[in-house]
Amino acid sequence: MEQELKLALRRPSELGRLLETLPEPREVIRQANHYLVCVDDRTLRAAVMVRLRIEEREGNATACLTLKRRLRADEGVFLSWELEEAVPIQDARAVTESGAELMSLANPCTLWLARELEVQALRVQGTLLNVRHVVEYEGFILEVDRSEFPDGSVDVEIEVETEDPEGARRALTDLTDRVGIALFQQNTGKYTRYLKRGGQR
Repeated sequence: MEQELKLALRRPSELGRLLETLPEPREVIRQANHYLVCVDDRTLRAAVMVRLRIEEREGNATACLTLKRRLRADEGVFLSWELEEAVPIQDARAVTESGAELMSLANPCTLWLARELEVQALRVQGTLLNVRHVVEYEGFILEVDRSEFPDGSVDVEIEVETEDPEGARRALTDLTDRVGIALFQQNTGKYTRYLKRGGQR
């Protein structure tokens, strides 16, 4: 299970001010989130998100495959079932750039899809671009994300994977209140917002 606190900036243009207020990021990651669905809607009916993510850090590219099912979202705290496993970068690029079949890869995620949902083939829906600043603050690891959606809109949110979401919330709101940056509790995940903002279905 994965538990995350998600708080979003009411004014995404204040990302620069937020980053100036926080400690120096320990890394900046450029992410291309490629979403896939079963060609006969099995993943859709099971409410399982399939994401093939390619990340670039200082010129090095890696990839991972993630399956996620949302269990609960309440006051910005998301609880999800998740299965995630690395994918060789050349295999990931074959899927995203050349149309290779993801289900042909021997991966714990594809094996789960085949076994539990009887998925045989997937198609790429589309891509969400994200820049992630990873910051250590008050004992928490913050992931400050700037996401660009297909309709041109931009969100900035702070994600914290933690067993103490209320402690993280207090630390973040104390900081942002002090510098006048308005936050709100996120109530939908990136994939749901992708679909609502011009993403293919």
